[in-house]
Amino acid sequence: MRKKEKTRVIWRHPQGRFELRETEHYSLFDHCTYYTRECVFTPQDDARGLCSEVPTAIYVPEEIKQEGRWQPRVTDEEKQQLVKMYQAGMPIRAISRETGRACDTISNVLEELGCRKKKLHKSVHWTYEEFQKAVAMRKRGYLYKEIGAALGKSDHAVQNKFAREGY
Repeated sequence: MRKKEKTRVIWRHPQGRFELRETEHYSLFDHCTYYTRECVFTPQDDARGLCSEVPTAIYVPEEIKQEGRWQPRVTDEEKQQLVKMYQAGMPIRAISRETGRACDTISNVLEELGCRKKKLHKSVHWTYEEFQKAVAMRKRGYLYKEIGAALGKSDHAVQNKFAREGY
């Protein structure tokens, strides 16, 4: 710190975890005063007493850590049990509650074994002819709902297409 720098504490955390300090500087080049603010970690003043126990930059207290979050891989016996439950007509959520596995894990196992087909995202693109027909219908005064019904698309799809194309 230079001789002319003045530092003051603007705000201190109620439990002493950190403080906000403002330092006044003088610029020799611009011949003016400017201020910088910084947040300073103050472990010796921390009322919780945790700062001295923190070995790394990231600390998670033991009571916050959740046990059992990580699951081992699904065994072959478990896979067969999942298949039997699914083929018996049990929904995936019920299987998840009973086995303690995540719904996504069960879905992935069933898709891997071929019991459940992955739902493909149906993406229907507009053809040039469809759009030209929609433009002609709009010019004749049809509503988005009527255009969508004629083309087999929703009224929102028609409205969004016109908005994207600038109509």
